[in-house]
Amino acid sequence: MLAFYEWCSKDPINNVLYIYHSGSDRIDRALSDYLRTTIPEDRIISAVDDPHVHLNYFLYYKPKFISSYPAIMRSLAMNILKKRKSFDSVKLIHTTSETLDNHTKNLLHQAFPKASIYQSYATTEAGNIAYECPSRQGYHIFEDNCIVEIDQGNIIVTDLINQATPIIRYQGLGDLAHWNKESCSCPNSFRKFTGLDGRTQDSVYLPNGTTIPPFPFKTLMEDIKELYKYQITQEDYYDFKVLIVPDETSHLSRQTLLQKINAGFGKIMHHKVRCDVQYVSDIEPPAGLHKVPLVQSKVKE
Repeated sequence: MLAFYEWCSKDPINNVLYIYHSGSDRIDRALSDYLRTTIPEDRIISAVDDPHVHLNYFLYYKPKFISSYPAIMRSLAMNILKKRKSFDSVKLIHTTSETLDNHTKNLLHQAFPKASIYQSYATTEAGNIAYECPSRQGYHIFEDNCIVEIDQGNIIVTDLINQATPIIRYQGLGDLAHWNKESCSCPNSFRKFTGLDGRTQDSVYLPNGTTIPPFPFKTLMEDIKELYKYQITQEDYYDFKVLIVPDETSHLSRQTLLQKINAGFGKIMHHKVRCDVQYVSDIEPPAGLHKVPLVQSKVKE
């Protein structure tokens, strides 16, 4: 709530819509239970509902504030843009649980041109850990909730709230970030980090055992404007499968796209690669999940 208050410039928005996964094993279940004490229950809808259900709720309520996951917001924005529409009425968007990539952020700016977009960092294991600074200078840690350390890029957390099953110097989050030690222009004096470059399990593996975080691959794909959706799978060290949902207005030839991807992946990997680029009509998330992994590897460490 503190983060929301700061993002709203101390003028909270009442017309809201939350789209969350409320499974019993998720932190969002607790958040949903809390929200039900503060807002009408019909303003909290399930992330596992069909994207067209989300769109219908949005069109019915016309919220000024929306909170959900980047994958859900991406689908909502794409469905709105397919209708050749945009909504200036949305003033604030909050995303959590996943990294908000630049491609998704651009889609959100197109669909909701007047909205400010902020992110928070929360995990099932440790709850709320950090939130994006109102001055856009990183993620401030909720230091009254947890202790955060960063060791070789990996986030380590100690939970100060959970007294039943506390976690101490937990290293299993698998999230990557780095400290930002510059002074902040906002009033918050809590430490901050930047990056959130993805998760170690999303990393691409090299034969020598080192890994490459997903960020450079995502950046490469997001710079190709003609893409609607994509998914990268590392099948072997230098062998990739890339699923592509092209933008309906794209005039980029498959040969040109293949050349761009092969050249880009080769530079990232510092080695010649083979990319099997497949055009598909859609990319579905794994069963029971709401998001499509953008980068994944079948190579074992």
